[in-house]
Amino acid sequence: MIYSFSLFDTIRFLLSCRHGDFIPYDHDADIAVIGSQADLIRSLSVHWSNVNASRPNLISRPGDYSINDHGSRLNCQGIPVHYQLDPCAFFSPIARLISGYFTFLDVFLVHPRLVMDTNDDGRTQLWLFDEEADADKGVSLSYPLDAVFPLNTCQFIGLRLPCPRKPEVVLTHLYGPDFIRPSKKCNQVFGFWYPA
Repeated sequence: MIYSFSLFDTIRFLLSCRHGDFIPYDHDADIAVIGSQADLIRSLSVHWSNVNASRPNLISRPGDYSINDHGSRLNCQGIPVHYQLDPCAFFSPIARLISGYFTFLDVFLVHPRLVMDTNDDGRTQLWLFDEEADADKGVSLSYPLDAVFPLNTCQFIGLRLPCPRKPEVVLTHLYGPDFIRPSKKCNQVFGFWYPA
């Protein structure tokens, strides 16, 4: 069966904007999907007891998003834990595609919201609320829908993947106006990261 998703690369396209392609910074990648697709994603996920370490597994989080990342969750053996001790014991993304102990793709939700601008004669505009990036901050809107759709493409490990149409708007919201400047640099002589 084939499923259709509206998804876009959220964090890695920052590296694409800075350097024209993917540069490894950590062990996972993040994508976003429209919140109305949450039930479909949950229906495609594997039950925790059926995780097969020899192939990729899509696992969804139990319950709704919570700003408290220390709630109870199940690890890869199905045991309730309060911290992320393995790739299965996550809390923030709606789902995680796990391909190995340190190799996974996190799936986050963005929710469209219709907003009336009281300063502009009641004009309405569609915005997206980025659940993971803004729920903790108490922000109710993240960026305009037209900053993401229609989707553009960006380079990611030699692949052309869907990315927001106006990456600078999304990146400024997520990382501030200095997003193009990395927060860390790698010392290639000694092999460690230091503040930029």
